[in-house]
Amino acid sequence: MLQFREFQNEDAEAVSNLIRRNLLEVNSKDYSQKEIERLHRSFSPKKVISLSNKRDMIVAEEKGEIFGTASLGNYGTDDEPEWTLYTVFVLPEYHNRGIGKNLVKEVEKMAVEKGGVELTVPASITAHDFYINLGYYYADGVKQPNQEGLYLMRKKL
Repeated sequence: MLQFREFQNEDAEAVSNLIRRNLLEVNSKDYSQKEIERLHRSFSPKKVISLSNKRDMIVAEEKGEIFGTASLGNYGTDDEPEWTLYTVFVLPEYHNRGIGKNLVKEVEKMAVEKGGVELTVPASITAHDFYINLGYYYADGVKQPNQEGLYLMRKKL
């Protein structure tokens, strides 16, 4: 049975691999090769550990195999937190099985437990429809990706 748990440093290689596979096999349809190569380099195991020190990162795991990951970051202040959903990735062969949806629900629950009332996600071109189906909307009504190729989306929790 699939379980959601906190990321541990020994998960870094598996998480790095699943993110990199998504970039190459899925996101590459919507972004330039140069951008995918840049992102691929940026999600090394060492970088994943570094991100986990700045965010609350979780993994979806079953019998020791990691199937997906997501994270929650606060880039506001303690007095005015700005909760952001990041790095939602699922092994490509397990897409459309509810793993990503459940990862997002877990992160939303984490945000609520921390007092969050809204969650922002910088959604890729590839994933913005996924977030619409989960109740997210385009921030400020802007339905165009920004200069980084991301849609800024929000959801009231």
